[in-house]
Amino acid sequence: MEYAQLLKYYIKASRLTLDELSTLLTKKNLSASTQYISKLQNGKVPPASEQLNRALADLTGGDSDR
Repeated sequence: MEYAQLLKYYIKASRLTLDELSTLLTKKNLSASTQYISKLQNGKVPPASEQLNRALADLTGGDSDR
């Protein structure tokens, strides 16, 4: 599974909105707008940094190593 597909799956499975994810990332001292997260999950931009990917995996219950 490609990065964008995997991220989209994790976000859907988490039942979090993009707004909620963006807010939770801010609480982890990371910044990612809802638009940026949307572009990530739709493959419109290259994969995020390792730090952001780990935070996204943590928040969505995904596997950060995948």
